[in-house]
Formats: sequence, structure tokens, C-alpha cells
Amino acid sequence: MYCNCPFTVVYECPGAWDCEMIENITIEAMAYWDTNSDGTISSVDSISEEDLEVITNNCDLDGDFDVDACEAF
Repeated sequence: MYCNCPFTVVYECPGAWDCEMIENITIEAMAYWDTNSDGTISSVDSISEEDLEVITNNCDLDGDFDVDACEAF
């Protein structure tokens, strides 16, 4: 993936996700939600309006109603 992890690893926190884990989760999420494989999660994917609303409310950082892998990351 082409994104840089903005988080530092905190080893004192048991079970904390590191950047590699977050990257793998992001790849899996994009593979699941980006049903047309265009690199974004958007209204043209075959997902419910409710799921799309949750995803865009939490991840659409630039307000274009599309969530790319870096926003999901």
C-alpha cells in the first residue's frame, strides 16, 4: 500500500495494533467494500446506504463521498 502510517507503536499497550496490522486490515476492508475494484468505496459499490454512510462519516477525510485506501487507513 502507498500510505505512510501516522501512528507510533506503543509497546506498553497490550493488544495494540501496529502499522502492519492496520495496513492488513485496510487491505481486507478495501477488498470487501470496494466491490467494483475501482480503488474507492463509494455509492457505485454494491453496499447498503447505511454501511456507506457509516464508512463515509468515519473515513471520508476530503468530503468527496469516496473513501480511498489512505482514508480508510
